Amino acid sequence: MKVLFFIESLRLSAGGTSLEVFTMAERLAHETDVSVSVLTLATQEPSHQLSDKVTHITLPRPSGVLGWPGAWRMMKKIFERQEVVFLTGIWGPYDGLGMRYAWPHRARVFVRICGMLEPYILKRNRWKKRLALRCYVRRNLAVASGLITNSLPEQNWVRGLGFNHNILRIPNGVERPTGDCQSRASARDAFGFQADHFVLLYLGRIHPKKGLALLLDSIAEMGEVVRSKVHLLVAGRFSDQDYRRTIETRVGDLSLARNVTFIGEVEGSGKESAFASADCFVLPSESEGLPNAVLEALARRLPVIVTEGCNMPEVELERAGKVIARNKESLAAAIEMFIEMGESIEDYRQQAGMLSETCFSLDRTVDSYKEVIFGKAAS
Repeated sequence: MKVLFFIESLRLSAGGTSLEVFTMAERLAHETDVSVSVLTLATQEPSHQLSDKVTHITLPRPSGVLGWPGAWRMMKKIFERQEVVFLTGIWGPYDGLGMRYAWPHRARVFVRICGMLEPYILKRNRWKKRLALRCYVRRNLAVASGLITNSLPEQNWVRGLGFNHNILRIPNGVERPTGDCQSRASARDAFGFQADHFVLLYLGRIHPKKGLALLLDSIAEMGEVVRSKVHLLVAGRFSDQDYRRTIETRVGDLSLARNVTFIGEVEGSGKESAFASADCFVLPSESEGLPNAVLEALARRLPVIVTEGCNMPEVELERAGKVIARNKESLAAAIEMFIEMGESIEDYRQQAGMLSETCFSLDRTVDSYKEVIFGKAAS
């Protein structure tokens, strides 16, 4: 059986969605007899490196109008050879072409929604989105073999737009850390945190919608005694230099220089050290599909504070953290609640680990994709 994942890029900088496709393709290639390929557009940026078990096909980016027909023909030949196709994307011209070329043939096509139909996204370039929905997106989704959503809120949004056929809910999954983990004490020593600091971790792309500015405002609103205990560790790459300057200026204006440490983008042991040093993970985002960074935090038994836009009601239901309204008062109250817990925060840590294992393990996600590929998936 031939299985194709199509995503515009496997760039390291593309974040969770790129990593999900990379991980899924590798696991399926190693655990099944299917022939797995990943189709991307050519890029000069650093990308995830696929193993020899996965065929990586790159489409040239057309240089000028005359280059498009050749790219379309190449894409058509690739899609016609597949039996199962997973499209990650709905708005771009290549996404639409992938659907057009695949569905009239023998391929079963599944569209991974990945947050692309949630209200925040639909409001951006509103008129272009409405035109795209009318011209090709609705048709493409209507003829798909199935639509893959990450969460119950996303599943409800998709249904609310009138797509009621074969909507599958397959949450993203992450691997639990293996091997010897760095101790909390040594990790905190490495960052210069004191024993009485309550360390909040923000990890991921630093973009205006992610809410770092709101997090800074909430810390500044706390009383002096509480604020003196709070230390925010920020790990990630800024979306652009203008936003970097905005955040750095805000830190200065709010007199939070002693409360905030920026460590840039981290991977491997650097990321594990960041997780090990933290008491709580925070993502006050306006909009997410299903945030991988939060899943990674849960897998490391960290309580999490997330906003409703993170689409993770399970966090509150299973007492693995708090789901809050997106304002500085609610955010400050949640942080202060965990600070006041003291050692009883361990109950939340235990629940975080259990939630990760039962709902967001990578093994469960891979098994779900196997069921889709072999025609056993239920909506």
